[in-house]
Amino acid sequence: MSKCHGYRPQIIDFGKNKTNVELFFAQVQHTIGQGSTSGSTAEPASITQTKSPSANKLGSIFIGCTLTVFLLGLLMYLLFAVIGLVTGTLYMPGRGGDLTLHGAWARIVSGLILLGFSWLLVWVFRKRRRKRSD
Repeated sequence: MSKCHGYRPQIIDFGKNKTNVELFFAQVQHTIGQGSTSGSTAEPASITQTKSPSANKLGSIFIGCTLTVFLLGLLMYLLFAVIGLVTGTLYMPGRGGDLTLHGAWARIVSGLILLGFSWLLVWVFRKRRRKRSD
């Protein structure tokens, strides 16, 4: 049996549950194989086709690409904030148009963005440390 640890439900297991999935599908194949050799003359039950673990590769690739684009976007804004703090010109691309700040405002906004990123990193690493100590 597979069980999620932690206080929130886990959507992606990053391969931790692979052996359980493979064992499940092996058992399904074994049960299907025994059912067809039983020699009964009754009408065989219809078997629904189940997804194999290799069929989930497309979903994994999609999730991986989405996560990569999101993380690259975050990294881009982090880089723009560092440049804005150093040079005093903050460039913020957006869907409705680009925003460019100059001077003190660029440094203030860049500092706030970097403060938010550092808080996020501290929060993530504290969560990981708590999970390891449990």
